[in-house]
Amino acid sequence: MGDAEDERALPPYWLVHALTWPVRIDEWSLARAALVWAPPLEASLPPSARDVRDVAEAYHEQHSGSVVFFSDLEAFLEREGTSWRERRTEPRVALDHLLHGDLAVPSLLLLISRYAHKIIADAAAAPSWQREAVRRAVALQLAADWPAHIRRLIDEGRYTA
Repeated sequence: MGDAEDERALPPYWLVHALTWPVRIDEWSLARAALVWAPPLEASLPPSARDVRDVAEAYHEQHSGSVVFFSDLEAFLEREGTSWRERRTEPRVALDHLLHGDLAVPSLLLLISRYAHKIIADAAAAPSWQREAVRRAVALQLAADWPAHIRRLIDEGRYTA
């Protein structure tokens, strides 16, 4: 495997967005309620998604780790004295481009518990050790699932970055 292919299979980090918890799923069940993508792999993105990627890059430079929760970015911007609004970025538009747009951005839906969903969705929802436990669990799952997912997308001609 070359360096570019290695990075596609295991990118420097993944960005995890909490989606809306499905109404019909109780809190003791699992649901596909988080979207994962790898911002470092994407060169051409619409402005909103590009800005989300830029903030994720800045966050990752300071915090490292292989999993960044979108709620981490919101808290990071707040600590930096700014916001998505001040940056003139609508993160939901970026997420919509990833979920429903015609971008060839590889992503995965995560099957997670309601508790993990709360932690992913809200930076203040749990103590840092619990956030880190969820982050490690997500990282382990992605390290196992992401390479095969990317290989399948490449083999099917659905991803060529």
